[in-house]
Amino acid sequence: MKVELGEVSKSIDRVRTQSWTVTGSGFTRWALETKQASLEAQQAFYGQAMAMENLIDRINSGSLSLDQLDSVAARATNQFNLLDNERLQGLQSAIDAARTKIESLNSSAESTLNSLRQRLADISGDTEEAQRLQYEAEKKRLQDQLEQARQAGADAAAADYSKALDQLEKIHKIEQQNRREAENERERQAAERQRQQEQAERERQQFERQRSTTTNQQQSVQSRASQTIILQTPTGGQTEVQTSNPDALLQILEEAGLRSSS
Repeated sequence: MKVELGEVSKSIDRVRTQSWTVTGSGFTRWALETKQASLEAQQAFYGQAMAMENLIDRINSGSLSLDQLDSVAARATNQFNLLDNERLQGLQSAIDAARTKIESLNSSAESTLNSLRQRLADISGDTEEAQRLQYEAEKKRLQDQLEQARQAGADAAAADYSKALDQLEKIHKIEQQNRREAENERERQAAERQRQQEQAERERQQFERQRSTTTNQQQSVQSRASQTIILQTPTGGQTEVQTSNPDALLQILEEAGLRSSS
């Protein structure tokens, strides 16, 4: 295509030179102008054809983004208005193939990323996040399949995918409800364990206080000086008794009708 364009450009230059130097009838000038117009039309055609070839090469090399591909597709008819439908179809096929490749790469990358995020949530014990990622991935997959079925005119498949999305939503809601109930139960059990621990601590402290009081009382009794009380029996006999609380002992003896002597 580049060779043809070069040859046409040279021919245009020769015709222009001839038209500047032509003499004679007006017919000769008209013929030269007509030939120049024809050559310029060919030049424009070859120029668009070569531009399309370069564009297709860029598309096939993966140099254009999805947005750029959409822009090219939108401008193609006007930009290459001199080219036939066969050439335009070739451009559109290249655009479609590049778009499919990019979308496939994006989908694969997104799927890989979601899978790794879900694994991370699983091993981290984040059940809620793992379920959310799984739900979103499944939902997107079903939505893509639903759209593909609609575009292909597969009404039955589209209806099934639509029902599958409804089922997925129901499953997601049940999982959320189960998760909330499980969380509430864990909180209830944690609160019960806390209550039992606090009750056990109060009982321990109460036991320690009681034990401390008893120990103090015993130490108080033991710390009193021991005294010897001599008991005299009705027959005149005497008995010595050691006690740390002589007042209480004497009171008991008095009530019993006995006597003591120092």
